[in-house]
Amino acid sequence: MFNPKNLPFVKFLQEKITPRFVLLSERAFGVFGLGLSVWMVYRLGPERISANLHLINWGFFVLAALKGTEFVFEALAWKLITSRPDAKISFWQSFKTILEGNALNYITLTRMGGEPLKAIAFREKLGLARSAASAIVLKFCVLLGFWLVISGGFVLALFSTDLTLGIKFRIGVGIGLVTLFIASASWLQSIGFFIPFSWLLKKFESQTEWMQEHVLRLSSLDEEVFDTYRSGRFRISLSVILCALVWVEELFFIWLVLQFLHISESWATAAITGTIALLLNHLLFFIPWRAGTQEGTMVLSFTILGLSEPAGLSIAILKRLRELLWVFAGLIFFALETLKSPLRTGTTSR
Repeated sequence: MFNPKNLPFVKFLQEKITPRFVLLSERAFGVFGLGLSVWMVYRLGPERISANLHLINWGFFVLAALKGTEFVFEALAWKLITSRPDAKISFWQSFKTILEGNALNYITLTRMGGEPLKAIAFREKLGLARSAASAIVLKFCVLLGFWLVISGGFVLALFSTDLTLGIKFRIGVGIGLVTLFIASASWLQSIGFFIPFSWLLKKFESQTEWMQEHVLRLSSLDEEVFDTYRSGRFRISLSVILCALVWVEELFFIWLVLQFLHISESWATAAITGTIALLLNHLLFFIPWRAGTQEGTMVLSFTILGLSEPAGLSIAILKRLRELLWVFAGLIFFALETLKSPLRTGTTSR
């Protein structure tokens, strides 16, 4: 009987990519990133960074609360996606799951640790297949919203006289890569995400019932994704707009901090700076916690536009602090859910 685990390539991966290897890789990247952050603080001057943070003062609570609007927008988008006459999903349930899932994403190497939690979140009301399909559609809406905001920032950069032709070209290449990725994801959704896997598994369908079962599950999930799009195209469009607002908040955050620091820059400059930082930061998604890369890309974007590098690092540190505040809240909710329902956590980890 055919067993994919007996394939040489699969055996090689199982031998080399062990849980210990993944854990050590996460720690290595994390330590490197933390070291990079410390070096940047030292190079740019701890006194200047401290003075900038002191200027924020009570404003940090405003900035932290502003971060909460991102979860509100994403929760509303998910509620629109899952809206059905026979199954009502509460806003609080959507918000809490988004908060927990994003917190788990933040602390994992692949930044996908919270997606299984989202996939099973509404299985009792929608069924497992439709619940998982809603999480897939939400992820695509977030991705498409990211592309819209990045593209908008690139349009602003094109009309900016402060940027050289070389910088505009590099930004254009980055946008082109993101657009290619979005187009590929759209094409995969149009034919079915899991059809290639189903086709491969069908080659062994007659040899094992395990294969038949997985083909049916993957096909069912594709059908649910199709049905989610067909049954609510207007709601999906609104969800994309809401997800775009999630990324707009990141740009508004930069502009607002600049005002707290008494640095008079236009909203367009803040938007272009944020666009560059977001794009570079997401290209380095594999760094756990984005340690060092988030700070480095923010400083780099300020350098490209000829802005204050210490101000850029100060903004990155504030961004990190407010993220950690909400991650902590999400992990607390997840821990409480674990204590109330151990079965749910066990299902999520599989």
